[in-house]
Amino acid sequence: MRKNWKNNLLLSLVFLLLLVLNGCKENHNHEAGTNGEVIYTCPMHPQIVRSEPGSCPICGMNLVPKQTSAAPAAAIPTDLNYLLEPVNQTVISSVTTIQPIQKRVQNEIVMSGIVTYDTRRQYTIPARFGGRIEKVYVQFNYQPV
Repeated sequence: MRKNWKNNLLLSLVFLLLLVLNGCKENHNHEAGTNGEVIYTCPMHPQIVRSEPGSCPICGMNLVPKQTSAAPAAAIPTDLNYLLEPVNQTVISSVTTIQPIQKRVQNEIVMSGIVTYDTRRQYTIPARFGGRIEKVYVQFNYQPV
């Protein structure tokens, strides 16, 4: 059975035309927010844009105000000398910092106390002899038996 390439091409074009014509039926206002009004968008579906608060038609989440970049962009210098500056000269935040200093510290601490062994970790292995106890069910010293 020989396939007719003209029919396949015609079907592909019809499918593509239907896909383009169907498209998105939502009325998206992509120019909203340019004159200072607040626009709302869905956090999960950023293509949903509304001029008033409400809920997303896709997932039902509340619409949130869209973050617009009202602040002017930072000026980028034309020369690259700022890349050669030390990192600590660039102001990154308003957190105050201090410079490290070098000083001698005491390296010996005198404390009073007694050093002893942990008796729970001491083990003895007795030699085998007649009347030897194989298993002891006592867990600590002076436990009544």
